[in-house]
Amino acid sequence: MILDRIEQMLARARRRGIAAACLFLDLDDFKGINDTLGHRVGDQLLAAVGARLAGTIRAEDTVGRLGGDEFVVLVEGSSLAAGVEVVAARILHVLGTSFEIPDSDTALSVSASIGIALGDRDSPEDLLRDADIALYKAKAAGKRRAVIFADEMRSSKCCPRLPAAATSASTWIQHSPTRSFSFSSSPTSIWGATPSPASRRFCAGSIPSMGWSCPTTSSMN
Repeated sequence: MILDRIEQMLARARRRGIAAACLFLDLDDFKGINDTLGHRVGDQLLAAVGARLAGTIRAEDTVGRLGGDEFVVLVEGSSLAAGVEVVAARILHVLGTSFEIPDSDTALSVSASIGIALGDRDSPEDLLRDADIALYKAKAAGKRRAVIFADEMRSSKCCPRLPAAATSASTWIQHSPTRSFSFSSSPTSIWGATPSPASRRFCAGSIPSMGWSCPTTSSMN
């Protein structure tokens, strides 16, 4: 599913001459939540994270859970007008607010690392792989940050895998300059209006109590 979505995004970007990007997001130290609070609370938190991510993107973009605590965001066109750093900082900011989970007595906090791959690729697998390489770099640099893929990263010792779940799930987001950055922006400087849930369609997915946020039929062309 995710590879199909990326392929469609890349095709639209080529046809329309617009920018496109894939953001690969992994929650930092999520295993500790499962270990201490249990998988039920962990699943509820993942659903809440997915719902909050869906509220940060435009109706024409896509967000979904790839598997475990990994999410993918696909962004294109006008969504990237302010730069991919703004998109990533916005995601880091909204995830920084604590979550009220039904089966948890206390509010839970999470942070995330994001790998970003921008622009065209020969295949959807290449775009997702490059985002995964950038994610590896974000984790190695200290977590809670976003790293934008650069070609020289392919020659480093890290060799991230193409996630097995890539053939059955998906998520997406967009790109910008080749550099890494930590989140330290205020909400007013990184975020505009939140899209109305009514403007978004959902299709079946693997996020508990959530779904896939996907482009409308008209925006898929």
